[in-house]
Amino acid sequence: MTEKIYEFSNNLISEILNAKKEIALKDYKVDFYIHHNIKFSDDKWNLEHCNTNNRSPQFYRYDFARAPISYKDSIKLLTLEELVIKKNKFSSVKQTATNAIHISRWLYSNGCTDPRLIQYDDVKRYIDLVQQKNKPSRTEKKAIYFKKLLYVIQETAATTRYVKSISYLKEVQHYSQLQTPTSSTNEYIPDKFLNQLISLAVKDIDNKDLSVDSKIFSCLLIILGETGMRAEELSLLKTNSLDSIKINKGSANYLIFNTFKTTRGTSEATETYTYMSSLATKAYQKAELFVEEILKQHSVYKTSKKNSRKRKALVTNENFSYSAASKLDKPQKSFIFISSITGELRKGTSVLREHFQRFLIRHYEEIDLSILSQKERELINFFEIKAFSKYKKMFTVDKREEMSFEKVKNIKYPHVNLHRFRVTVCTKLFLQKVHLDYIVKHMNHLSEDMTVYYNKSHTFKNELEENMKILSFMTNEQGLLETDPKQISDVFIKSEVQNQEITDKIKKINQFLEQNKLNILNDTKKIFKMMLKTNSTIAENEFGMCMKSLIHGLCERKKYFSTMSDNYFIGIQLENYKFLNLNYERFKQKLEVVNHNRMIAEKDNRYINEFQREENALKGFINKTLKKEIELLRNDLDLYGRVNVCKQYPYLSEFVDNLNLIEREMEQWILK
Repeated sequence: MTEKIYEFSNNLISEILNAKKEIALKDYKVDFYIHHNIKFSDDKWNLEHCNTNNRSPQFYRYDFARAPISYKDSIKLLTLEELVIKKNKFSSVKQTATNAIHISRWLYSNGCTDPRLIQYDDVKRYIDLVQQKNKPSRTEKKAIYFKKLLYVIQETAATTRYVKSISYLKEVQHYSQLQTPTSSTNEYIPDKFLNQLISLAVKDIDNKDLSVDSKIFSCLLIILGETGMRAEELSLLKTNSLDSIKINKGSANYLIFNTFKTTRGTSEATETYTYMSSLATKAYQKAELFVEEILKQHSVYKTSKKNSRKRKALVTNENFSYSAASKLDKPQKSFIFISSITGELRKGTSVLREHFQRFLIRHYEEIDLSILSQKERELINFFEIKAFSKYKKMFTVDKREEMSFEKVKNIKYPHVNLHRFRVTVCTKLFLQKVHLDYIVKHMNHLSEDMTVYYNKSHTFKNELEENMKILSFMTNEQGLLETDPKQISDVFIKSEVQNQEITDKIKKINQFLEQNKLNILNDTKKIFKMMLKTNSTIAENEFGMCMKSLIHGLCERKKYFSTMSDNYFIGIQLENYKFLNLNYERFKQKLEVVNHNRMIAEKDNRYINEFQREENALKGFINKTLKKEIELLRNDLDLYGRVNVCKQYPYLSEFVDNLNLIEREMEQWILK
């Protein structure tokens, strides 16, 4: 059942459509109820009744008073269309409405006092200004917002005068996409700086003289540095959300939380999880205790006197016992980022960022940038406190006696955006040769594209750009690779195409292109991203494998298999060996790839990273899946005998007969 997250007036979609028609036909004000106490004509809409996930209130508050009167109805209709008809997320719709207001104010101040006065030249002039001041990614978004606004204005004005302008905005959008880099730049936090921040946060949580609010933030900062979760996800973490899974003789902890990015259907939030290191686990457990300490003071919930005394001792004791804390009865879930004064959640990532600034101010004297290289120092941002009001906000009365405003306003405090922690964690995982599939799951990305955007260790990029040019010499008018030598002018390529193995690869590539409606000539960027995101000698899909094989000449005669469903992430393993024969076949395929990549790496050390990554993936697959299933099979053979086991699973008979040989084959890959 689809989660219902929009609580608006009945028949609101009909009201929106009728409003567009009435404005177009009669050119007068329309009005109707959006909610039982909100009318369309109101300048301020408070839709917080839709905030079921305790997100920042700003996403649900709309103020149209700043929009010119002549544009106001169109912007309101655009907002409702995005919310009610398209069912976009509130955070996205707020951005659309805010930008539509900004664009309308610019148009109004530049002579377009009525939407019907907007000309193509006005649109072009606005975009020219945006391009001068912003990156391509920002220009792309501005073009999208302007285009959406013009679509609504066009409907309400019952005219086609904006067709040329809308077409132009589409071109700007497409061009800006092509100009947007395929990987993040200057986002990685230098290790020496990051280590200092985490080390200071660790000291904070055991500092008796520090406020509990500051300790809670330090716990969250450690979790952020270890997991790389998004800032909003971090701000909405709850207690009693840590769990573990057994892996062989050990176990791994993972944290369950809500995400607002990788959601399904019309749900605004969905439950997901991330792996927790031992340091992150300790920080989370300590945060739980700090939260309970605050809630006890506010009588939010009660625990038994026994557990109450025990928890209090844990919070105040220098020799804090994490193992003891994990064994205590868990209370009802509560938010972690709460105020010690009110006991309530601090809503919004802006508050989280403010606490980060407080953290940096508090530790300014302890942060040593001299240990960073010149290049690393260039990656650090700074903030200043120039307003006296902010000075009073960030410094307590006691601290103000120590540090005057005159002194503080001349200090540049080192700083990094919270999102950079996410980029850094993702990059580190990649550089540690953790498999791409695991990173996608750990970072809760929608696709590998985003993971590769963050990772900064591309080695194929320039090479791929050159090789895309090679493909252009063998591409026909349909955007497919030519298999007929007579249709190819390049002498070298003409001879290569006559090779049957090359022809087979081309056919597979063309099959992929046709299935996905791709044209090499027109969809170069999209194809380039597909090739780039694999970043392994043998790629993650058949298209990538064949493409790289064709271009680089590295993967001849090698059988492709998909790794996308391998268990490189925390998940519940089924306690059976039903698919043991298939998993053994998968092992042999993976072993073939590892051996192939080893040979490539021995010839060219550029591919050592790819070899080691696939080798680690093979070891992980064996130890997490195949070895476990064989142990289960062995147990059943001992309990029930070969006849009964093979009677239940006849397709495993050959596997059972060769079990000793198979185990010897796997032996060198099993982690001791």
